[in-house]
Amino acid sequence: MDDTDRNSVAMAKTVRTYMNNSPAKWTAIPAFVAVMGELDTMIEDIDSSVEKQEAPTKGITQDKAAARTALEELILDVGGAVFALANSLQPVNHAMAADVAVNPSALDTMAEQQVNDLAMRIYEHANVNKAVLTSDFDVSATRIAELDAARVTFQGLKSNPRAAISGKAGETATLPEKIREVKSLLRLRLDKMMLKFRTADAVFYAGYRSARVIVDRHGLGGGETPPTP
Repeated sequence: MDDTDRNSVAMAKTVRTYMNNSPAKWTAIPAFVAVMGELDTMIEDIDSSVEKQEAPTKGITQDKAAARTALEELILDVGGAVFALANSLQPVNHAMAADVAVNPSALDTMAEQQVNDLAMRIYEHANVNKAVLTSDFDVSATRIAELDAARVTFQGLKSNPRAAISGKAGETATLPEKIREVKSLLRLRLDKMMLKFRTADAVFYAGYRSARVIVDRHGLGGGETPPTP
């Protein structure tokens, strides 16, 4: 959200606060109650969108990186044992060896889906050969299960940062329209309804007009004159 939109939202919140500070002036009038309820709902919706738009994705990215590191460690551990087993068989099981072959440098450069697929192949071969891996290679059934669990965890996280960014883009796209709706509500309804106080309660009306000024809180300008009723 840019400064112009932030200033518009700040103005709407100022109007809400001003009106809520003088409930006796308008709460007996159904149309005022209705428009103020709509204004409150709109502001809450905007605040929710801003919170989602500005939520950091760094933590999500760090979680995914940590999950990949844990998975790669298990891939190298269990996969190395499966590869050695394949080459110790008579005859050598070349297909199994090819399925699980990996080295640390290659693993670091693999795409996320390739890492997931490799972990799945290693788990499947390890699970089938669990007994010999446990007895001869010191790879426990627990370690093999950890490999699959780590793969599932990584699979669940690997698209999260991108999804979070897409969500932010969606909120960014809808925010301007939500802010326009708030400004229209004020201009087309509340501003006109407040005219009843122009002479009947000039102080209250003047305070409202002051609240309706959009203050430039970040730029160089002095603000925006409220529209002529």
